[in-house]
Formats: sequence, C-alpha cells, structure tokens
Amino acid sequence: MPLLESAGAAQAGSAQRETVLAILNGVMGDHLVASGNPLAISMTLRHQGQALRWDVEPRPAHLAGAAPRCC
Repeated sequence: MPLLESAGAAQAGSAQRETVLAILNGVMGDHLVASGNPLAISMTLRHQGQALRWDVEPRPAHLAGAAPRCC
C-alpha cells in the first residue's frame, strides 16, 4: 500500500504518513488546496502527537495555564 493516498484512505493514524503529509502541505499546501487535491490537510497544533482542538470548552487540564496567544 503506498504511503501517500487520499487523506481519508487507509491507515489514517500512521505517524510516518502524518509526518510526510505535514511536510508536503508545508511546502506546497496552497497548491494542494487550490487544485482540490485530497492530500491537502488543515493546519493543526499538536501536543504529544495528538491534534489539539481549540473549539471545545473547557480547555483540557494540561492546557489550563496556556496563554491565549503564542507571541
């Protein structure tokens, strides 16, 4: 099975696949989105390998002291 398949296919949780998709989208993400490529992914912030969800309240306990801005 190829490492790069559409974002919804195959082993969605593979760390190696996630890394390759992140690099690909970092380099040419705008083109992937503009061309409707299924390898395009949304930007996410990650903590210990898990995508953080910022649309939930209350914040998870390990993020309770996080500042509202990064800079």
